[in-house]
Amino acid sequence: MPQSFDELYVISDLHLGGKTGFQIFNQGAALAAFIQDLTGKPANRRVGLVLNGDTVDFLAEANTEYLDPDGAVQKLRRILLEDKSFSGVFSALQEFIAVQNRQLIIVLGNHDVELALPEVKEWLLEKITNKKQEARGRVTMCYDGAGFACDVGGKRVFCIHGNDVDIWNYVDQKQLRELALALNFGKTPPEWDANAGTRLVIDVMNAVKRRYPIVDLLKPEVEAVVPILLCLKPDCYKEVSRIMTVAAHLSRDAILRSIGFLSAEEEIRDIPGQKEEVMSQFATRYFNYNADKFMSAESLISGAYESLDAEKKQKGVKDLTAPRSSDDLQFLGPVDYIRALFSREENKAENLRKALEKNLQEDQTFSITHKDETFIEIDKQAGPNVHFLITGHTHLERAIARSAPGCYYYNSGTWIRLIQLTDDILENSDEFARIYKAFESGTMEQLDAIKDLGPQRNQPLVLSRPTVVSVIAKDGDTFGELHHVQTDGSLQPVKDSKYPRR
Repeated sequence: MPQSFDELYVISDLHLGGKTGFQIFNQGAALAAFIQDLTGKPANRRVGLVLNGDTVDFLAEANTEYLDPDGAVQKLRRILLEDKSFSGVFSALQEFIAVQNRQLIIVLGNHDVELALPEVKEWLLEKITNKKQEARGRVTMCYDGAGFACDVGGKRVFCIHGNDVDIWNYVDQKQLRELALALNFGKTPPEWDANAGTRLVIDVMNAVKRRYPIVDLLKPEVEAVVPILLCLKPDCYKEVSRIMTVAAHLSRDAILRSIGFLSAEEEIRDIPGQKEEVMSQFATRYFNYNADKFMSAESLISGAYESLDAEKKQKGVKDLTAPRSSDDLQFLGPVDYIRALFSREENKAENLRKALEKNLQEDQTFSITHKDETFIEIDKQAGPNVHFLITGHTHLERAIARSAPGCYYYNSGTWIRLIQLTDDILENSDEFARIYKAFESGTMEQLDAIKDLGPQRNQPLVLSRPTVVSVIAKDGDTFGELHHVQTDGSLQPVKDSKYPRR
C-alpha cells in the first residue's frame, strides 16, 4: 500500500550549489520559513514534503565531473552544512523530520545523481536525521527512476522529476546500479557514461555560464538563449560545434534506448535512420534550417563570421550596409541569423531586440496551461489511474486538466531565478538596450539591479517564483493547487491553478 497523507507539498529544482556570485538559488530564508510552517502544522495532520529532483546541483560545483563518487560527499557537505546560502534550508529539513506525522521524500533528478551512491545516501541520512533512528523512518529516498506514488484523501498522487522523458537528460538506472554495486564490493567503479545533457553542461555550458549567467535564468532556451549568446559572444560557433559533438552522443543514446539497452553498446545494430532522425530534430530545433546540412553547420556559422570579417576589412566597419528590416528577417539559417545581428556593430542590441521580438511572438513558455513536451510525454505514460501527476525539470510551473476525468497535471516550477522577456520589454528599444548592457556585464548583481521595467515601472528583470504544488484532503475532497512562497514562508495561490474547479 502507498503512503497516505492529509497534505502533500511538492517542490523541485532548487539547484542548491555553486560558489557565491554564481548561485542561481537565492531563496534560502523563504524556503526555510516554508518548511518550518509545514513542521508546525497540526500534529494530527499527516504532512509529506517531496523534493522532486535536482534538489542539489553537483554539476554547478567546482571540479565538476560527469559523476563524482570520490568527491560527492565532500561536495554535499560543503553545500548543505558549510554554505550559509543553503545551510538554513538543511536545518529546517532536520527539524521537519524530527516531528511525528511528517515525511520527507527525496526524488532523484538529473543534476543530483550522486545522491543515489551508497556512501552519499548514508551520509545524507545520518546528517539529516541527526543519527536518530526514529527519524530515519520519516525519510523516503526514491532513487530508482520510478518516482514516488502516494495517497492523499483517497486520490492517487504520482511525483517524478520528469527528466526520464527528456532524451538529453535521461538517467541510465541500469548503469547507476552497476556503479553502486561496484562501490559496495569495494571495487573501482566503472567510468560513468554520462547522458548528453550532462556532457552539454560540463563540456560546454559551464564555461559560458561563468561569463553569462543569463544562460541558467532565461526562458525559453532555444528561441531566446541561443540568439542572445550568438550576439553577446560572437565566437559562440566554437561552443556550437562542441554542442554538435554532444548531439552525436545523444544520437547514440537514442539508439540504445530504442532497443532497451542504454548502456549496452554491444547491442547496437546498423540503424542509421534513427541517428539521422535525432540529428534532424536537434538541427531543426537549434538552428531552424534544413537538417540535411546539419553536419556542416559549424562551417556555415564560422563561414558567416569570416565573410563579415572580410567585408569589414574591405569596407571598414562603419561603412557596412545596415541589416535588413525586421519584416525581412526570416532567419532561414545560421548565416542569415548572424549577418542580421552583426552587419553593424553599433546596432547589435537593436538587431537582437528585433530578432527576439520575432522569435518570441505568441510564446507560451510561461503559460501555466501550455502543454509542453514534458506534459505530453508523461501524460501518455500515466494513464487514468493517477489523479494528480506532478513533475519538475523544466523550471516552468504548470496546472493542466488532463483528458481523463478527474485527473490533473502539475509542474512544480523552480526556486531559482528566472528571466522572461515580455512583449513590453521587447517593444521598447531603450528598455531593451539597458537590459542588453546588463546581459553584457555578466554578473548576477547587474541583472538583479533592474527592477523598474514595464508600464508601471515596477517589474523586475529577474523573477522570483518559488513554486509549490499542494495536494490537500479536506472536508471529504482532495484539491491540487500551485502556490508561490512569500518571503515569510506563507503561500500565495496562483490564479486558475486549483483543481478540481468546484
